[in-house]
Amino acid sequence: MYLALFVKISWNRVYDKSRRLSVTLAVPEISIDQNGTPHPVIITQIHGRLTDAQRDLIGQGDNNTPPMLKIYWDNGNVRMKTKEVKKISDTTTELLHKDVWGDDEGYTFPEPVGTNKFKLEVLVSGGKMDVFLNENDSISYSNIHIHKWGVFENILCPKEETFQFLENVLNEVVALFPSEYIHIGGDEAPKTQWKNSSESQDLIKSEGLKDEHELQNYFITRMEKYLNSKGKQIIGWDEILEGGLAPNATVMSWRGTNGAVEAAKSGHNVVM
Repeated sequence: MYLALFVKISWNRVYDKSRRLSVTLAVPEISIDQNGTPHPVIITQIHGRLTDAQRDLIGQGDNNTPPMLKIYWDNGNVRMKTKEVKKISDTTTELLHKDVWGDDEGYTFPEPVGTNKFKLEVLVSGGKMDVFLNENDSISYSNIHIHKWGVFENILCPKEETFQFLENVLNEVVALFPSEYIHIGGDEAPKTQWKNSSESQDLIKSEGLKDEHELQNYFITRMEKYLNSKGKQIIGWDEILEGGLAPNATVMSWRGTNGAVEAAKSGHNVVM
């Protein structure tokens, strides 16, 4: 039997932004039944959510996916389990199905917490999950299973039809919001499809770009120029530093301070 104590966190399994959970709590003695037997108490679960397109692609009746990380109190200790894909060779579409995922062996923090207060932090960023207990013990999950769960390789093809579509979308955004800044993302953009795309490779050659990272810079810079022509400035996650930074971009640094320092030294505004 499990008792639910805290919170469930969900987000789409596509181009995930950084997520941080920080909480100080204590598991009450209510978790011990009348026979003196302690029962595991679920503290938090990190779930995925399929987009509607992903749900329809596999014919699933809902958007739910299994919890990638489950943290619970177990007889005075903090324990966690994550999911592992059963077959590493599964395709992106196959990975959307619930039954291709199984549980790992789990991990228990050696420091007992009993029924005393303890601080728990979960940070999901850069393709990995870090869990901290009382700021002095931690475990990091950054294996292939985490990567396959969190980020899919679908990416916009940098062709004229794509840019026209994005400009049309941004026209609507500009008309709706009077703010000077528009956040365009730019994070967690896998380059596999660009590497295998003849259109992408032709563009790299015709524009004299070094690689796919510079292609992302070309993509971001082109959208920046368009928004600048509308009197707007862009904000992007610190991955837009890769391959060179668009001339007027403001960088929002979510993977630590290094990106912020690099952008500031180049004369760019930074959001921490």
